[in-house]
Amino acid sequence: MTKDFFSFGATRINMDLLNELKKISLKLDQAGIDYALCGGLAIAIYAKPRATLDIDMMILPDFLSKTKIVLKKIGYTMSSAPMKFNQGAVIIHRLSKADKKSRNRPTGSEICTP
Repeated sequence: MTKDFFSFGATRINMDLLNELKKISLKLDQAGIDYALCGGLAIAIYAKPRATLDIDMMILPDFLSKTKIVLKKIGYTMSSAPMKFNQGAVIIHRLSKADKKSRNRPTGSEICTP
């Protein structure tokens, strides 16, 4: 089974990760897409605060296309080629959003699917 991860996040300090997480979570919930928060932000929320610049989430591969469509509605319009790890067992999809506060420089995000 392949694991696909989406990472949504900020490469600029002025992007508020918690507000962005709320927007992403709301859209995924409304679309009926199950997801799991993982990575540095999950550790910061559930365990010990730490610095992080992105939001990492895991979704099922069946929801990859739908996730991209849903998140495009909140500005995640740029994507890159998938990154494959562990002989394709883990695939990371990076989505980016232009942050107007940082003069439209793109901010990054990643999603992973199992």
